[in-house]
Amino acid sequence: MTAPRRPVPAVLRRLLAGGLRIWKPAAVQAVVTLVLLVGYVWMADVYVRVLVAEHRATAALTASSLASTLSSALNERLALVRGLTAFVEVASGTGSLAEQFPRYAEGLRRSVVGVRNISAAPDFVVRIVYPMEGNEKVLGNDLLRDARPGFADTVQRAIVSRDVTVHGPVKLLQGGQGLIARQIVYGPGKPWGAVGLVFDVGAILNEVRFDRVPAHLGFAVVTDSGQQVAGDALALKGDPLVERINLPDGFWHLALAPRTSWEGLAHGDPTFRGFQLAFFLLSLLIETVTFMAIGRRHTLERQVDLRTAELGRAKNELEQFAYATAHDLQEPLRAIASYAQLLEHQQKGIAGRGERGLHPRDRRRRRTAEDAAARRAAFPGGEPGAARLRRHPGRRSAEGGAGGADAAHRRCRRRRDRGGPAAGAGRRAAAARDLHRADRQRHRISPSLPRGGGADFPSEGRRL
Repeated sequence: MTAPRRPVPAVLRRLLAGGLRIWKPAAVQAVVTLVLLVGYVWMADVYVRVLVAEHRATAALTASSLASTLSSALNERLALVRGLTAFVEVASGTGSLAEQFPRYAEGLRRSVVGVRNISAAPDFVVRIVYPMEGNEKVLGNDLLRDARPGFADTVQRAIVSRDVTVHGPVKLLQGGQGLIARQIVYGPGKPWGAVGLVFDVGAILNEVRFDRVPAHLGFAVVTDSGQQVAGDALALKGDPLVERINLPDGFWHLALAPRTSWEGLAHGDPTFRGFQLAFFLLSLLIETVTFMAIGRRHTLERQVDLRTAELGRAKNELEQFAYATAHDLQEPLRAIASYAQLLEHQQKGIAGRGERGLHPRDRRRRRTAEDAAARRAAFPGGEPGAARLRRHPGRRSAEGGAGGADAAHRRCRRRRDRGGPAAGAGRRAAAARDLHRADRQRHRISPSLPRGGGADFPSEGRRL
């Protein structure tokens, strides 16, 4: 035998009922929040990609402009080397190189900024340099035997290509860093030597105006061998925009990239912050409207529950009132029936002839009162019938109305049987009318019951 189940405490039942009422609104609010979150992630991703494309396009324009300016600055200086080569070829043939070189070199220095020195190296040994001040250490330097990395290789490339070669930035003998452009001078049947110009890298960068690069972008200029000329090497580690700068014997790369990342640059954009603020306000509005709608529905459901509970209490009170009223109505009906019986006994005693001594009209009135009281007592408004009527509104009880009609029908039949065929015509007609009326009342209350009552006296039934 299993132990009886312990009843759930009232507090726990209330908590469970409250939880069941709350979980649906909470689930709807959570779904709305999830949809907004997914929408934000998708829209933010799309907007970030748009901003990245815009920033890359802007950075590409900047990189292209810088590369074009740098290429022009370098080509302008390389053109001076070519002019110097032509001058040395002519002057060395006439034997006036030492006299004319300073004047020509001064003109070259004035044509562009950033020229540190101009030199001529017959047999690849520097013999002439301008200006002499500060460049004394250059004199006597053998270009083919210079120990600095890549220096001799640059001279050999110039011999092979017969064009200008660029080396550097390289550490200079006289101190500092410089960019060396060199070209071979050819004499009759063999190389005469070489000429070179040393340029200040800072002056070239200032001419290009790398200061116009936005603060959130970094740049780097590197040679084809990977040597850094200018800028920040970190710009090469991200996803840079690269512009190629062609040189006679190679190329340089100009790289432009954000200091963080393109996505980080897009997230820091003021327009993206504006998008975040607008989406936040829109989401807050949607969440508020959803909360108000759910709260209103929850309030309406609570009001419906309260009204239903009030109606239930009112229904119970009405049923109690109807029961008490029906019970109270039985007392007058019993009193009517009792007084009708007393009146019958009194009239019988006065007449001294029993039932037959009463006048038919008195008998009909008395029996009509008794039948009415009996029918009202057995009607669904009575004590047992009221409960059935409350459970099934609009439906009469066969146990109430039909029972009262059957009782009246039986009394009328007994009156008719007591009279018999020997009774007078008036008495028989009155009994037939009462029986016919009781039969119609019974059939009206319960149509399923068989009709009868006038079959034994067809003549009276037809006269009625």
